[in-house]
Amino acid sequence: GGTLAFGCLLGVLHARLARSDMTTAFCSSVPGGPAEMAILARHYGAAGAPVAIAQTLRICTLVLVIPPALTWY
Repeated sequence: GGTLAFGCLLGVLHARLARSDMTTAFCSSVPGGPAEMAILARHYGAAGAPVAIAQTLRICTLVLVIPPALTWY
């Protein structure tokens, strides 16, 4: 529940900062696989490519930041 709520809040922030529509921002911010979220985005009329890129960057950031941060801590 909390992850989805946090994703929704990030979607609003993303829409404002990136000046994108809410559907693209929501699909870019809520955790999910890049391909699946891009397909959902296109189904609901949003751009699929930016969603796939944002989801890929989200996953890469988690993989590259969390383990070193935990090791350092």
